[in-house]
Amino acid sequence: AEGGFWDYVLLAFLSVETDRLEAAAQAVEHLHRLRPDDHFTHYWDAVTRIYLEDIEGAEEAIRYAMGQGLSESMLGDFIEHMVGEGYYIRAAALRLDLKKAALAQD
Repeated sequence: AEGGFWDYVLLAFLSVETDRLEAAAQAVEHLHRLRPDDHFTHYWDAVTRIYLEDIEGAEEAIRYAMGQGLSESMLGDFIEHMVGEGYYIRAAALRLDLKKAALAQD
């Protein structure tokens, strides 16, 4: 039977944490089918893309997730994943870019 959305969120999390990137990518595919506009879908898409070395795709996905209501703390977690994989400058630039965008909305 097809698992539910939260089952695939958990699977994506566990797969990333245990370095099972193929399983993480498959979980993200299910998330896109079940809830294509959900911020959790795009968050886990973004995180998985970091580890698959698709940093441009990761940044695009996290920007979409932010537009769908992703929390600041989850953005912080995403930035930690970027830094953990050695994308220091890109992580700082993304954080700055998103801060500027937030200020422009105020």
